[in-house]
Amino acid sequence: MGTTGYFGQFPKMSANPMACNYLDAALIGSLVNSGMLNNSVTYQVKPTNTLTLTAQYSNGISTDEAKWAKNNHYYGLSAQYKNQGFNLGTIFTVIDYRQSGANKGADSDPTYNLFFAVNQTFDQTRVHFDYQHVWNSRSLGGGPNAFYAKDLGFGSTAAVKGSKKGFRSDTFVIGASTPLAGGRIFGAFKWNVGKWQGTSAKKDADRDGNRWVASLKYQYPLSKRTLVYALGTYARGAGMFNKAQAKATRLLTAFGVQHNF
Repeated sequence: MGTTGYFGQFPKMSANPMACNYLDAALIGSLVNSGMLNNSVTYQVKPTNTLTLTAQYSNGISTDEAKWAKNNHYYGLSAQYKNQGFNLGTIFTVIDYRQSGANKGADSDPTYNLFFAVNQTFDQTRVHFDYQHVWNSRSLGGGPNAFYAKDLGFGSTAAVKGSKKGFRSDTFVIGASTPLAGGRIFGAFKWNVGKWQGTSAKKDADRDGNRWVASLKYQYPLSKRTLVYALGTYARGAGMFNKAQAKATRLLTAFGVQHNF
């Protein structure tokens, strides 16, 4: 569906204006992804040359070793329209929790994840806008960027497991890329607004918060197969994110060489 995999690339929708998965520069620097899938089945059909419809089911999230009634289940639907540099798509996924264990959410309300992406290419400049709304999530963000309830001061895993609804969140992404000085520059701004809907170990704990991420990348081709790049991101969290400042507010940089074989 484009939301699966540990790094949550959302590649199906060509949605990431940064075109990379480096921590906060990745979409799951702010967006919730579906995690790894086990034994998934995908059906895809193209009613027209410009429209693609996809349905997906998985019998497990990370593992599926238990009986069907004891596994977490994943269901997904997506639609994508592509025509002459214009790309419009949506993905809707559901995770039905049955599996016990830390952050597995057994007997919790299902997580509903609605994602929209639109991007347009003007000559050599590409402009992006993405939006995600998540109901009853077990985390904010995804992959290595995930913030769980215990990270944000709401108590131990055992204490927060009783929350049937978990987090609710809205995330907005805007970005663009364009040629510059023989290379290409990429920029994006992501803003996440979240709310914890469960109880807290502390009565005065802030259950609301927001976190924004600004990203900038420049890449320059040395040949048809090799390029060099420099990337920087700055993130700042407030409200409930103050309990996890080391990860919520940070400056990250990366430099490297990429060669395609």
